[in-house]
Amino acid sequence: MQHCGFQDFKHFTQKYLKLLLNLGMLKMTLPDKPQSHSQKYMTVQGAVPKN
Repeated sequence: MQHCGFQDFKHFTQKYLKLLLNLGMLKMTLPDKPQSHSQKYMTVQGAVPKN
């Protein structure tokens, strides 16, 4: 996150991360534990943004 220039995790999560998850472009490595400190995200191969 910081290497992309973002410093506020809450803003980043609300504005970008949740949007990409809802669009199906990202998926959680631990979907049953969304608040886990071990949570990571993966891009969904072949994902096309929904309008």
